[in-house]
Amino acid sequence: MIMLFFLTEVETFLNPSLVLKFAQELEREGDTFRAITEYKRYAYLVPEKRDSIYFHIVRLYMQEKLYPNALDVLIKINRRDTVWENLAGYLLLKTGNHEEAGKYLHGKKRALFFAYTGKYDSLKLIIPVEPPELKSKLYAAFLSTIVPGLGRMYAGRVGDGIFSLLAIFGTGMNAYYMYEKGNKPLFYFNVALAAGLYLGDIYGSWVAAKRENEKRKRKFIEKVEEEVLK
Repeated sequence: MIMLFFLTEVETFLNPSLVLKFAQELEREGDTFRAITEYKRYAYLVPEKRDSIYFHIVRLYMQEKLYPNALDVLIKINRRDTVWENLAGYLLLKTGNHEEAGKYLHGKKRALFFAYTGKYDSLKLIIPVEPPELKSKLYAAFLSTIVPGLGRMYAGRVGDGIFSLLAIFGTGMNAYYMYEKGNKPLFYFNVALAAGLYLGDIYGSWVAAKRENEKRKRKFIEKVEEEVLK
């Protein structure tokens, strides 16, 4: 009886049609990772369908935003056509290998390479989009050199800019008050604190502009992806 049960389980485990059906059911239920395991088993059992199943696994990994995993599976596919190359280029972009990606992307999808690498003039030759407006990091730092907090406001961080202005102004006023009272230790302490906050705000403005630019670039790339991948 035990042997019969064992043989039945083994037969089910090695039956390609049952394995595929189970994988598809797991995928429908949203159990993506177990589905991928079953699809890999099916590809092993039915080698002639390996490439098409691997392409499907690649898309499942992409759906979960696991781009390195998707690229690892894509490399194992033998069929190297334009579809494969465009997928390879896209996944290389997603994994940070931008220059290598440019060797694989073709046609309209090459716009992705130009978007990721900031080559906006070349991008506009493929799709009519306006490049993102970027903030100047040096200008942000310069503004905070003149008026504390102003560089952060320029970079879109209005709340942070107001807080920096009040903190530096308040510390400076406290230093003046301590000077008037003749309390030299607290005067020097507040002067040092105000100077530290002032220099920190200049650097913080540079960082705020950098982060704002990164955010705008991400939104722009998402817009290009929607246009190219639709």
